[in-house]
Amino acid sequence: MYGLSDMLVYGHIEDMLLYWDIDTDTRVFTREETEKSRTLASFAKWRVCEVYLATEFLKKIGRELQWTLQDSWRAYAENFCVVDREQFDLFWPKYGREEYRWRSYGQNYKTREMTFRDWFNIYRGLNNREIDERLLDQ
Repeated sequence: MYGLSDMLVYGHIEDMLLYWDIDTDTRVFTREETEKSRTLASFAKWRVCEVYLATEFLKKIGRELQWTLQDSWRAYAENFCVVDREQFDLFWPKYGREEYRWRSYGQNYKTREMTFRDWFNIYRGLNNREIDERLLDQ
């Protein structure tokens, strides 16, 4: 939830200043705390990395986070536009030179990236079926 890649972020300069002008996250986590982040929900609420950036931005623009998939997807639709690597033909050699590292043909929702098509369906309301919030417990 609320996690967007920070590899390519662009927009109006005012939005970029809001997005990147955040306080340094100085929290320190114990091993026991990190071991508790075993589900999608607990990891998101931990608010590290990209989730920290996106949630700080959303709070700045007045969005109250509900910590549900439905609200997270609504935040994506109303406040962002997701463009996937295929749109840019992006090759990112950081992780072992695997061009399609996150491509998944199965049901592993933990590592599946949101594509432009996914985002567009959410944006246009075409994905209006009931959202299974139980996915967050995986």
